[in-house]
Amino acid sequence: MKKSLLILNASVAAWASVALSGESAFLDGITRPEDLALIPGTPWVLVASMRAADGTGGGLAAVDASTLSGTEVIFPKSSAAIDFDRKAYPNCPGSPSVGDFNPHGIAFKSDANNRGRLLVVNHGGREAVEVFDVEMKGRKPALVWRGCAVMPAKTWPNGVAALGQNDFVVTSMYDPETDFKKRFERAEPTGRVWKWSPEKDWSAAVEFEFSAANGVETSADGRWLFVSEWAARKVHRFSLDGKGEHRVIAVDFLPDNLHRTRDGKILLAGQKATPSALFTCEPGGIPACPKGYAAIELDPDLLTTRRLVDAGDDSFGGGTAAVRVSVGSAEELWVGTVLNNRVARFPWKPNGPLATH
Repeated sequence: MKKSLLILNASVAAWASVALSGESAFLDGITRPEDLALIPGTPWVLVASMRAADGTGGGLAAVDASTLSGTEVIFPKSSAAIDFDRKAYPNCPGSPSVGDFNPHGIAFKSDANNRGRLLVVNHGGREAVEVFDVEMKGRKPALVWRGCAVMPAKTWPNGVAALGQNDFVVTSMYDPETDFKKRFERAEPTGRVWKWSPEKDWSAAVEFEFSAANGVETSADGRWLFVSEWAARKVHRFSLDGKGEHRVIAVDFLPDNLHRTRDGKILLAGQKATPSALFTCEPGGIPACPKGYAAIELDPDLLTTRRLVDAGDDSFGGGTAAVRVSVGSAEELWVGTVLNNRVARFPWKPNGPLATH
């Protein structure tokens, strides 16, 4: 039986305006912080710093949210540990090139031993997902590289999310050998979601093609898979257990990274622009690029949304990722970007928007 497709509109009903004055701050000093991931049970936030046109960046940073006293690059660094699990990753050619390392989407998964696994999309020297163990050395996180999964040919990975203990899914935004930019403007299919497992290597995660598959995340109960279709301004929900129907949520911005909060909600940030405007401006960054961005909170079961942030100016623009962070006794929403060398911070509120201008 053919499953029905329900399209919901998440443009969000009217809500009160909130002045930004005194309600936002920044964490400076991280080059192009495209994606963010929390280490549960610790104050640490991991940041994917994408390489800039001038060669800066290209690393994984750790931020102690309890002190906000600065950031520390934890990969690549001279003391970074390599423990290659060749049995688990037999097709991996070896550890990533330190000089070329260029992270994009990241995802953290806790394991049964109170350690964790970090999955990192890497464009540096190869298109691959790098796999790290995360260990707490004293009270600081340290990374141990364990292996990689080199992407299939004609793919360009973007977001990653864990499935089970070892499996994971990765979005491929486009085939670099095609006229993908023109297809983005027409919201035509350009990529898909891939699944990797030690037993099967790569396979299709869902039988659907996306116009710029971008962020990806699972629900806390493992029932749902969420995928951002960036160029089409849609978020898709697929059933992972075969007991639910495909649903689509329409948004009024280009949906980027997806991240689950500890209470099971899904956070989504993205740009208020056109694909062509962003792809042509990015090397110039701000002020050349469109600055507007938005962030929403999505209920994975009800598919209802709450608008969190609607902003963007020369101080910060083009938001790409949002995570809910505990900062001392307070909570904040942190937003990453590829246009500025800083992370935007907003005080968390249980109801209503956090900021708009």
